[in-house]
Amino acid sequence: TGASSGFPTSLLRVALSVARKPHSLERRLTTIVAADLAGFSRLMAADEEGVISRLRAIRSEVLNPAIAAAGGRIIKTMGDGFLIEFPSPVEAVRATIGVQTRMVEREQGPEDQRLRFRVGINLGDIVEDDGDVLGDGVNIAARLETLSAPGGACISRTVHDQLRGKIDAELTPMGPQKVKNIPDAIDVWRVEIDGATAPPMQFELPDRPSIVVLPFANMSSDPDQEFFCDGMTEDVTTALSRFSQLFVVARNTAFTFKQHDVGVREVSRALGVRYALNGSVRNAGRRLRVTAQLIDAANDRQVWAEKYDGDVEDIFDFQDELTQRIVGAVAPSVRIAEIARQRQSPEHNLSVWSLLAKSRTERMTLSPEAVQRSTKLAQKAIKIDPQCAEAYVALADCYVLESLYGWNLTMQEAIKRHDEASQSAISLDRTNEFCLNSRAMTLIFRRRPNEAITLLRRAIEINPNEAQCLGTWGVALVWNRQWDESVHYLDQSLRLSPRDQWSPFHMVHRAFAAYFSGDFELAARRANDVTAEYPKFPTAVRARVAALGMLGRTDEAAEALAYLNGLLPDVSIESTRQAVVTPFEDDIELYTEGLRRAGMPE
Repeated sequence: TGASSGFPTSLLRVALSVARKPHSLERRLTTIVAADLAGFSRLMAADEEGVISRLRAIRSEVLNPAIAAAGGRIIKTMGDGFLIEFPSPVEAVRATIGVQTRMVEREQGPEDQRLRFRVGINLGDIVEDDGDVLGDGVNIAARLETLSAPGGACISRTVHDQLRGKIDAELTPMGPQKVKNIPDAIDVWRVEIDGATAPPMQFELPDRPSIVVLPFANMSSDPDQEFFCDGMTEDVTTALSRFSQLFVVARNTAFTFKQHDVGVREVSRALGVRYALNGSVRNAGRRLRVTAQLIDAANDRQVWAEKYDGDVEDIFDFQDELTQRIVGAVAPSVRIAEIARQRQSPEHNLSVWSLLAKSRTERMTLSPEAVQRSTKLAQKAIKIDPQCAEAYVALADCYVLESLYGWNLTMQEAIKRHDEASQSAISLDRTNEFCLNSRAMTLIFRRRPNEAITLLRRAIEINPNEAQCLGTWGVALVWNRQWDESVHYLDQSLRLSPRDQWSPFHMVHRAFAAYFSGDFELAARRANDVTAEYPKFPTAVRARVAALGMLGRTDEAAEALAYLNGLLPDVSIESTRQAVVTPFEDDIELYTEGLRRAGMPE
């Protein structure tokens, strides 16, 4: 059977089904439109017969004629939704705009009673099997539909690239979007259609002035200046985040918008912030010109703008001045004296500063080769300036990733090297939140979470907006058996930085908090949510295997274990015991018991 052989049960069913049907599968490139009725369950509960009657009329009088005129065909109906195939992306978008415009004309009743379609459009590869269509081309269209506002439409990059100059509607970039069960982020555009509901904020605006510092644009012809721009962006973000009066989105999330032409209003909606700082850097020789503007993104108005000319060597003075002006514009209650007291602008060696910017950029790509390059850059920075605490933090971050993923080092070797790097960092600067966080991570790996919490409390006093520190604090609380409290800090971290390289690590600890508190159902759901977004992160799969084992859901557990074996071929009860960082033997036994019940070998 699938469970006993290690072969996923769902795949076994598919294999047997195909074996019984010896017909060939047809694969082709096509345009798929996924559409569903927004609020269908609510509408049906209020007026079932009326909604069915109106939907039939819309299909016969609006939808079917528009599809036929564009050469399309409905390939599947799903109660409140449709999958439609079109011969070209241009025809699909034109037909969608026509249908949505007609819907606005027809549906003139109270807002909460109007029928509105949400639409996703993708050009991709599909497989046709016995009249059904399958494949990523369909899956992506369905995920795009969930991002659409009622009455609107969202399209993928493959569709967008075919529309240039061929339709009248404006296409607004929404940036890279992580969607369920799709490994990589999808570049998404919104088709602006009159009458569509305004896209809601993905998060509520905080009660404090909120800001994201977007990556500064490199306006020079020198590609190395990209790292210069990134370094300046990070330093301004860090300086701002030290003010408890502000809500500052973490730098790792801000960098996900780099090289994507996304408007500040879209950034505001995606991150739930009011203000966005953007700008550019241009230099000729040793001369530097930086422009910056602060936008009230929620109201689409400029709050402040500045242009700075100076010498490359003056960059740190410029960062101080820029930060002071931004804080003064965003939070007038922050006094100049407080700004001067809290800002930290060490006189870095410029070459070390550039190396660390490059190291961070490499590290954020999360691949074995990139982490190796990041490690070498951090080591080079240390060789130039052995007293630079930030360089040891960068090196320690590389070893954390190695301990989580096991790309180039064993977990034991990675933890040993992390211990050495973090000890060097904190011995050089005990007032830097990143040094404190790095050392706290070592203490967690060494099964000393209580000591880690002490360091993290100091780190958050220094920088109350640092998402990585808040997340590490939540992790330490999980392993210190403070499960309810841990979720508060993990959620805060994910709110400040929803697109962070550390997000899967923080998210999976929400699952661990549920597991060790005895809520295995919640643990399984939370772990599954992490895997849906980060399918190559093994810790989340292992957590789900254990939770399913404790729930007695043996078929699902066997399937999840088979998936885990694909990520960690040598995974076992013993290797898991070595990896779990709790100091409490009872918790180790509880975790391994779930894995044992799921069928993991000793």
